[in-house]
Amino acid sequence: MSSSQASSIGALDFRRLFEAAPALYLVIAPDLTIIAVSDAYVAASRTAREKILGRGILEAFPDSSQHPFGTSGHSLTASLQNVLESRTPEVMPVQRTRIPALDVPDNHEDRFWTPINTPVVDPSGTVSCIIHRIEDATPVALLKRTQREHEQFGEDQRARLMRLEAEMFNRSEELLEAYRQLQKANATQAALLERIEAQERELQAFSYSVSHDLRAPLRHIAGFIDLLTKHCLNSLDTEGQHYLKAITSSAKGLDILIEDLLNFSLVSHSDLKTTSVDLTNLAQDVVAHLEPLHGGPLTHWTIGDLPSVRGDASMLRVVFVNLISNALKFASKESKRHVEIGSAISPDAAHIVFYVRDNGVGFDMDHADRLFGVFERFHSDQDFEGTGVGLATVRRIIQKHGGRTWAVSAVDHGATFYCSLPTEQPG
Repeated sequence: MSSSQASSIGALDFRRLFEAAPALYLVIAPDLTIIAVSDAYVAASRTAREKILGRGILEAFPDSSQHPFGTSGHSLTASLQNVLESRTPEVMPVQRTRIPALDVPDNHEDRFWTPINTPVVDPSGTVSCIIHRIEDATPVALLKRTQREHEQFGEDQRARLMRLEAEMFNRSEELLEAYRQLQKANATQAALLERIEAQERELQAFSYSVSHDLRAPLRHIAGFIDLLTKHCLNSLDTEGQHYLKAITSSAKGLDILIEDLLNFSLVSHSDLKTTSVDLTNLAQDVVAHLEPLHGGPLTHWTIGDLPSVRGDASMLRVVFVNLISNALKFASKESKRHVEIGSAISPDAAHIVFYVRDNGVGFDMDHADRLFGVFERFHSDQDFEGTGVGLATVRRIIQKHGGRTWAVSAVDHGATFYCSLPTEQPG
């Protein structure tokens, strides 16, 4: 075998040995052309040998002039030039490169490599080629990145915990202040309730005084007036008889007022005795009772089909007595009185509404908010008698049942008084 044949066989064996080497190698000529590549490099870079052999490093890897394997500021081109000039090996910093992902088209994955560029110098001192070897630092880099991420996560968690602790502290301070305010409000409310209870006790004492200390002498006065009328009426002149009748009328009026006030006080302090109340029967019974007691023009009655409700029957009777008496009184100056009693269901079906309507003198709606107050009267005693307590009693009873009262009217066009009661049993 000749020496040339031995040289060819040796070169071929060395090439096969190089290509089969487990390390990642590129052989780069001085003009930066790739002249050899190991199988391991081809596999690691996921490229084909025929696509890079004979091509310039910048042509095979277009981004290598600035970012050959990642984001390091030290480029492959600069490192190769340094090796050519200095004829000494150079280890580049860890580089990040993005290579095609396996079995995922158009996708990439990160790899971290440490390039080592080693010159091959011939006997004349000229660099004949550069061995570009890659050390795969991906596992270590990924581990460090994971550690950094964990550390960052820990820092984020600590920062979040500190924020939460600050928020909890601030919130606790707010809750503490709210608790202090609540204590103050409770103390104020307790004081207010104590005052209300004291006022209620005073009102009860007043009611007792009116009932026993005032009403008893008033009845004595009324009795003596009656005796005086029987013994002296004929001996008095016309003016004296007028005075005596005025005193009698005033005593009766005062007695009625005391009775109304006592009823109002009784309603305010009595507990509800709830039963099923048929409003239709209740209204008819009150009409039958009141009609003979009220003089004046003929009354035309319209009583609708009222529902049954849950409530205190005796109190609701007082409501109808006051409303119907009110309607008869203020329609008494008409040639014919019309009184209508009806009901409806509220739009939300939570309340039953009943009403009493008359064709009387009505009132100005500008004063409607005063209508249900104690002693509130829109007409003089000469026009219509009354104490101004009846509608206040109506409102108090309806409020105790969980409802409300209101009225709609116009002067000389009658009035309608409404009451609402909850469909459910109160309390």
